[in-house]
Amino acid sequence: ESFEAYKSYLELDSYMKGQYFHTIEDFNELLNKIDMVLKLDNNYTKALEIKVLFLFIKSTIFLEGNMDAKTTLKMSSIIEEINIICENILKIDNNSKFAILGQSVLPLLKSLSSSLPEQLLSFRYSIQKANKLFDMYPESILANWGMALLYDMKIEYLPFSSNDDMQKSLIYTDKIIEQSNKYIRATSIDFLDLVTIQAAYYHKDSNSELSLEQREMMFNNLYLLDKNNHYLTGQRDVNQKLIWIRLLTINIITWRLLR
Repeated sequence: ESFEAYKSYLELDSYMKGQYFHTIEDFNELLNKIDMVLKLDNNYTKALEIKVLFLFIKSTIFLEGNMDAKTTLKMSSIIEEINIICENILKIDNNSKFAILGQSVLPLLKSLSSSLPEQLLSFRYSIQKANKLFDMYPESILANWGMALLYDMKIEYLPFSSNDDMQKSLIYTDKIIEQSNKYIRATSIDFLDLVTIQAAYYHKDSNSELSLEQREMMFNNLYLLDKNNHYLTGQRDVNQKLIWIRLLTINIITWRLLR
C-alpha cells in the first residue's frame, strides 16, 4: 500500500542478491534492513516472508554450535518470532504457502532439544502438515522445498533417519529443478523461489551420482537463471562451481591422454 515501502523493498531485494550471509552479525544486519521496510508497511507480505526465511537460516547457525542453555534460549526466541510472523502473514493472506510451510517446520525445529519420542511425533506432524500443502500445490517450488527440507532436517539432526530419507528428499529436489527449468529465461522470479532453486541444485549435486557433463549442464542452467534475475551472489557461486568442474574435466582428459 506504500510506495516508499515498495521502493525500500526493491532496494532490499537488490542488497540480498549481492551479499553473502555467513555469520550471526550478517543476518542481524539484514534483519534490520527488513525491519526498515516493515516500519513503512508492517503488512508487507513479501518482507515478512523474507524475514521468516532468514530467521530460519539464522536458527540453523545455532544448531551447528554447542546447544547450551543460552543458545537454546536464543533458538526458542527465534522460533517464537517465526511463529508470530507466520500468524500475521496468514491474517493478511490465509493462503500464503510460505507461512503454511513455516508453521509446518516449526514443530520439528522446536523438538530438536526434546526427547526422542517428542522428536518422532513432531517429525510426523510436520510431514503431515507439509504434505497437505504439497497435495494442494504439487507444482509449487516452495511446497516441494518444504518436503525436501524436512527430510534433510531428519537426516541432519534426528537420530532415527534411514537410507530412504535421502531418496525422498531427492524426489522433491528433482521436482524443484524440473520446475525451475521452465523459468530459466524468466527475469522476475520471486527471491524466495530463487534461493530455494539455488539450494536444490547444490543439494542435487552433493547427493547424486552425476557425470561431469551432467553437472556442467545443470550449473549452466542455474547460471542463466541467476544472471537473468540479477542474483549476483548466486552467479559468483555457480561460476566457481563451473570452473571446478571444467578443471576436473581437463585433468581427466589429460590423464587419459598421458596413459
